[in-house]
Amino acid sequence: MSRSTREDLGHPDELPEYAIPLWPDLSRWPTAHDVTTFRRGTHRNPDARLAVLNGLRSWSEINLGPIWAWTSAFLAVMIAGIGGMIAIQAPTAQLVVWAVIVLLAAFFLMKVLALSTTADSRRRRAHVWLRALE
Repeated sequence: MSRSTREDLGHPDELPEYAIPLWPDLSRWPTAHDVTTFRRGTHRNPDARLAVLNGLRSWSEINLGPIWAWTSAFLAVMIAGIGGMIAIQAPTAQLVVWAVIVLLAAFFLMKVLALSTTADSRRRRAHVWLRALE
C-alpha cells in the first residue's frame, strides 16, 4: 500500500533539544549516506546518539493506551445512547438520540483508526531506522 501524501511523524516529546537535529526523517527509507552522516554527527556526542537510538527504540514498540482509551469512550457512548433510546418514549427524541449516537460513534471510530494507523506507521518506520543506525 502506498500513499501519495507525505506523512510527518515528528519526534518523541521527550527527545532532548540537542538531539532533535539528529532525529531521522522517518517518512523515507534510510540510506548508507544517512547512516554515515549520523555516525559522524554523533561521534563526539554519544549522549545525542543514545537519545536518538532510545527514541527510536521507544517508538518501535506500539503504545496501545490511547487507542484503548478512545475505544472505551466509543463503547461508553454506545451504551449510554442505547440506554437513552430505551428510556425515552417519544419517537422524535429517540430519533435525535440515535442521530447523536451515530455521529459520536463515527467520530470515535475515525479517531481510533487515525491513532492506530499513525502508531503502526511510527512503529514500522522507527524499527527500520533503528536497525539501520545500530
